[in-house]
Amino acid sequence: MTIDEAQAVICAFERQKSAYLERHRNTETGAVITETVFQSLSETTNAVGRGLNSFPVTTLAGWVVSGTSKGISNIGEVISGGVREVNQCRNSPQIDEINEQINSLNQVIETVSGETSSGTKQ
Repeated sequence: MTIDEAQAVICAFERQKSAYLERHRNTETGAVITETVFQSLSETTNAVGRGLNSFPVTTLAGWVVSGTSKGISNIGEVISGGVREVNQCRNSPQIDEINEQINSLNQVIETVSGETSSGTKQ
């Protein structure tokens, strides 16, 4: 493999790494959106429950609706936590592996370039 070919491989690795990083960021954004939506739904449900508690006829319904508010929030936390966990397992190892490959090729290029410039080609 020539130095030019090695640099082309590094460029291909960089493109693949960029794709994994974009997928990683998009998945993290999805987790944040999911958490935000469930938190908002929880707060809305809680507000409805408080409103129902204001009238004696609907107090029982208000307690039930308010009670579901915490459950909705917990579901959102579990889903977003799961998405984050999958994201770490799916994308981080590939990014780390690509970084190792890039570093290895860069070291080989530096070694070969150093040997070539000093005249001690093997």
